[in-house]
Amino acid sequence: MEESLKDRITIKDNFNIEADLRKQSQHYYEVGEKIVDARNERDELSERLKIVKAELDVEIRGTATAKLTEASIAAKIITDKRYTDVLQKFLAKEKEVGYLDVALKALEHKRGALETIAKMQMSGIIQAKSSIGGV
Repeated sequence: MEESLKDRITIKDNFNIEADLRKQSQHYYEVGEKIVDARNERDELSERLKIVKAELDVEIRGTATAKLTEASIAAKIITDKRYTDVLQKFLAKEKEVGYLDVALKALEHKRGALETIAKMQMSGIIQAKSSIGGV
């Protein structure tokens, strides 16, 4: 079973510092890859949104039977299902990118915490394989 993102960023009470430090760079790389992919997909959706908007603009202007204002054209575009479908996908991907950015920062914090714990163990402040809740 694959470890969840939340599990990857959490230092558990019964952690193994050596194992966690060894896994840390791999976890960071995997989240980094996911961010690159998600940003790329988000950017593609952004471009698709522009294309749909332009296509709808041309369609609305081409089928108008009366003079339309820019505001009415814009209103028709943003309420069209083709536009709203792409917009929803874009917003969902934007949210995913945000969560992955937070996960990457959390992994950076975890690395710092693991390094601090290792230093504390080496200096004898805490015992190896200590249970440290919430760290």
